[in-house]
Amino acid sequence: MRVVPQLEYLDPIRAFVKRLGLDVAAGRTEHLQQLWAAETAREPAARHGLRPVAFDELEVALASAIDELKVLADNGKSVDRLVYSDEPATVIAVGGNTLSRGLTLEGLVSSFFLRSSGTYDTLLQMGRWFGYRPGYGDLPRIWTTQQLADDFEFLAEVEDALRAEIQRYRTMD
Repeated sequence: MRVVPQLEYLDPIRAFVKRLGLDVAAGRTEHLQQLWAAETAREPAARHGLRPVAFDELEVALASAIDELKVLADNGKSVDRLVYSDEPATVIAVGGNTLSRGLTLEGLVSSFFLRSSGTYDTLLQMGRWFGYRPGYGDLPRIWTTQQLADDFEFLAEVEDALRAEIQRYRTMD
């Protein structure tokens, strides 16, 4: 919701991406290999009917992926915005209201989500970002606070109960 802090995140993120690119170019990928092993163990590709990807296969594409990566803010005051085209893009988008109201980001695979909400309709809207992308079911991740995770879990339980209730009324004579 606050635009200035969003814009202040851009330079540190760009600096991190630049350091990451330098590390990959220099062959310093041990930490990334450890992260890949931990994440692929957490959500195995086989659970989604996919072939596991070894870090060695991924590593050959890292340098070009980092080079093509765009870091931008998408909010009411930003100049660069998320623009969809027929060409795929690798983007780190920082934003608030423009990214939280029912927007599904095609191909989104990870999100750091910190904005809280006191209303369930808003919380439902904010949970819709992940667009289904065949072949990538093992990749989506959300990093958030425990309180927000608890809120989303509670809301999911309420939604399940409501759907069960609707189904019960649907089958009544």
